[in-house]
Amino acid sequence: MRRTLRAALLGSLAPLVAFPAPGPAPVAMAMAVPMKAPAGFLGEYWAQVDPAPATPGIPAGAPTLTQTDAQIDFTDGGAQPAPALNVPWPGTFAPPGADQDHFVVRWTSYVQGPITGTVTFKTVSDDGIQLTVNGQVLISQWIDRSPNFTTPDTATMSMVQGVWYPIEVLYYENGGGAVARLFWNYAGQTTPDEDVGGAFVDQNPPPPAAPTLSISTPVNYTPVINLSWTAVANATSYELRRGPAGGSETAYQTINAPTTSYSDTNVGFNQTYFYTVRAVVNTLTSTDSNEVSGMPQAPPPRTQKIGNRHMCGCDSVSSTSGAAGLFGILLLLAALRRR
Repeated sequence: MRRTLRAALLGSLAPLVAFPAPGPAPVAMAMAVPMKAPAGFLGEYWAQVDPAPATPGIPAGAPTLTQTDAQIDFTDGGAQPAPALNVPWPGTFAPPGADQDHFVVRWTSYVQGPITGTVTFKTVSDDGIQLTVNGQVLISQWIDRSPNFTTPDTATMSMVQGVWYPIEVLYYENGGGAVARLFWNYAGQTTPDEDVGGAFVDQNPPPPAAPTLSISTPVNYTPVINLSWTAVANATSYELRRGPAGGSETAYQTINAPTTSYSDTNVGFNQTYFYTVRAVVNTLTSTDSNEVSGMPQAPPPRTQKIGNRHMCGCDSVSSTSGAAGLFGILLLLAALRRR
């Protein structure tokens, strides 16, 4: 009934209203929006890994499942002391009916120093686990075992508040129970033994600030270009970049912090060089600094003094040669008088 009424109304309006002919559909303009990796850990799961890797590592091939995990706090639901680990393992990372007892997980992210000082990391696992922070292996228990709830693995490291450090946790389950947990303690912590997570873990943390670069080209017989830049907080090194034209800079020298200057002697006269510099904090790198350019400066050509011209047009001579000439003239005059 409604369709019939709508058709009738449109039919009665058709002589009175001119509808424009349909044109091409408007094109939607897609704007590039930078995608930021989520907080938490990138969890990569490999199913049906039997036997387990003999040493800490991951199997060959792509993972069976990849997901973001807010923290590393997983269990198969077995009996545990308080506080219990209540996060179940992902139930879909293996095909239906596959062996859920043999798998490997790699978690990677960045962890931010909660304080400036000593931080204690702890792990509980069934079976093996390895923790690496900022390239340093802190805990490595790559063995079959029951969960060590009462005696967790512990390791300490010095951290700087606000600085981001790369973190990796490797884990394997070889049969029976399956438990993996990462937690920490530090001075001023509100809840002791809390999971490593929340605002302290980010897969793509902000990069360090870029330095400001300056250049000078002193006059020198040996070509040289002097560069200096502002220090960046907590920088571990600086990457100096050089190129023959603007925007062409590539990695040239690595200067360890706290040094913030470099004299480039691998240059030549009559050529312009372009530079930028980046700050490196652990494994995070800033964007390029401002670009500077310069050409080594040579001193003016040396001039050789031949002598002073007198009004007579003759050249002056040295005092030694002049005295010898005068003495010779006197001897000649004496000889002429004798005649």
